[in-house]
Amino acid sequence: GGPVGSSMPTLCTGSHHVDGLAVADDGQIAVVASALTGELWDGRLLLLRHEPGSEAASVSVSIPTASGNTAVLWAAPGLVASGDDVGDVTLWRFAAGVSAATTEATLPCATYREHEQPVTCLASAPRGLRLASGSKDGTVKIWANDSIVQTESSLIHTSPDPWCDVGISGIAFRGPDSVVSVAADGLIRLWDLRASTPAVRCVSHEAMGLCSVASIDETLLVAGTQAGAVICVDWRGGAGGAVTQRLALDRGPVRALCPAPGAAQAAAPLIAAAHDSGNATVFNARSLDVCGSVAGHEDRMSAVGWIGPPQGKQVTIVSGGWDKRVCSHALLLTA
Repeated sequence: GGPVGSSMPTLCTGSHHVDGLAVADDGQIAVVASALTGELWDGRLLLLRHEPGSEAASVSVSIPTASGNTAVLWAAPGLVASGDDVGDVTLWRFAAGVSAATTEATLPCATYREHEQPVTCLASAPRGLRLASGSKDGTVKIWANDSIVQTESSLIHTSPDPWCDVGISGIAFRGPDSVVSVAADGLIRLWDLRASTPAVRCVSHEAMGLCSVASIDETLLVAGTQAGAVICVDWRGGAGGAVTQRLALDRGPVRALCPAPGAAQAAAPLIAAAHDSGNATVFNARSLDVCGSVAGHEDRMSAVGWIGPPQGKQVTIVSGGWDKRVCSHALLLTA
């Protein structure tokens, strides 16, 4: 249900498919993209700005990277974190008004190198005090958000298994001292980082795997499944938390979930979901009512974000896909 919005391509990334994007509070969009050249992956980090009503995004920074990229986020104002196929997490600091001609912007200010396999996802704690990175090696690493290059904690979501996919598919902070991880094993794990050995609570899910997660506030989170559904977990529902609601979207695996700005304070918090089908869905995280949807990409939609907070029933989201495009979508939502 819900109205269908309109899509507008804002950027074509050439030979690079988009693996992740993140929108800063000031509207800047960080994009990581990758391309296969021969037998090697190469990547690119882009900073974009999309003006409302414009048919294209302006590129302020375009930095080639030595390996393919997998995830990106704004760790703090002017500070971008990216994860790559090698297993590294890199911090990039950009001054206000930086342009592609600013050579200093191409130099990372820190690189974290403790994952044994590619990084799959990143998350930032409230106020940017910590970073978390998930990897195909089945671990979540917690980093202090500064130049220290040693992990604060290493969390094992799934033990290594040469015959099974143990990779972390999604992570999110639930407040400054706890983080949630999901993986193909179908388990949602909540880690309490205040203990010297982080304690873990676990919610079991049916056999289908989980591929994304978003935290609304310290009590509520939403996870996306490989089967194209979203489930809502309320951590106040007992020792292990409780799955309270479920919404079947039937649009392919839910690859990314992004809360709208201000969702934690909203009576009806909105979430944007990106699907393998190339579609995006906007839904109410408490009622799990679908408020809008849009078909934006010809291949997997790998990432989604919000251009500003909702303006009444009008919202603008931005997405990236394996069709090598970044698109903006204007939607008029249902009540």
